[in-house]
Amino acid sequence: MESTENIIPKSRDSSIQIIRALCIFAVICIHTCPAGFSQVIARPFINFGVGTFLFLSGYLTKEETWSSSRMWRRIKRVLIPYIIWTSIYTLLSRKPENIAYNLISASSSAQMYYCLVYIQIVLLTGVCFRTLQCKTWTILFMLISPMSYLIKYFQVFGNAKVLDVINVIYGICFIPWIWYYLMGLHLRKNNKAFSPMILVLLLLISVFLQIGEGWLWYQAGEANCGTQLKISSWFTTTITCLICYEVVRLKKRNLLKLGKPLVLIGDYSFGIYLCHIAVMIVLNHVPGYRRIPYVANSVIVLTISLLCCVIGDKICRKIKAGSMNLSQVMGLKWIRLEALNPRQLRCQ
Repeated sequence: MESTENIIPKSRDSSIQIIRALCIFAVICIHTCPAGFSQVIARPFINFGVGTFLFLSGYLTKEETWSSSRMWRRIKRVLIPYIIWTSIYTLLSRKPENIAYNLISASSSAQMYYCLVYIQIVLLTGVCFRTLQCKTWTILFMLISPMSYLIKYFQVFGNAKVLDVINVIYGICFIPWIWYYLMGLHLRKNNKAFSPMILVLLLLISVFLQIGEGWLWYQAGEANCGTQLKISSWFTTTITCLICYEVVRLKKRNLLKLGKPLVLIGDYSFGIYLCHIAVMIVLNHVPGYRRIPYVANSVIVLTISLLCCVIGDKICRKIKAGSMNLSQVMGLKWIRLEALNPRQLRCQ
């Protein structure tokens, strides 16, 4: 039976949902960002989304209550929607014969890699807890993420030829991302304090470093010059995670003044993550949409995606699909296991 000690106070839980809302908006801004030089300027301010999602997942994972049953529940909540949405995007591409390849490689849509990365990291959670017991192994394990970025540097600046299969594996591998999850686990276990002023200063420095590095990648002819998988992006996201940690740890109630809309977006962040590319595909066929300026188009995508998730959840939660309802199968609304009581957990 799960302990009710896992229930997080409402003020802290709302802070987490607001952070999730900001993260999903950042992800949408990434996918609506124009190519070319715009990536150099815009991406340093929005590259934190995916890493912060993983950080929050680690921070909300408690070693004392971690078990194989909890692990499989987490995997099921991501794997089933992944299969459903991969099938949807494959059909939208009008290439149904690619379904098997898309399921293996997460190639059906730009955002689907996260699901496979998350599943791998959840499977490794037990290993992560054991690793954190040794300081040396913790440092070595965490550093594999920034070290793995060297593959991209060799490609961009060393003109190294990398097989397509290696690029595919790298794109869905946990290694570039596990740093953030480990950091969340570590800070949950070791309650540390950081100076907000220093963190903000470091964040500003890291953003300028990202702009500078993005410019170098742009000059080297790299189309994806704003990528999250470079050292300066890693630095920015790490500092952002620490700022979010301070907000959650100190229960910053003034953040809650941002209101219920952001909490609502946070509640549906996973569904928005899964469906927003489909919304973009539809909007691209609407006359005049392509002329809407950047950021404004991101707000439109976010709003429509949220409406689709809210309406879909209202309808689909009434339809049973085995032990789950259709809303859960579609991944429309993310219900954190740690916030459920024992009776609810037995029903998940």
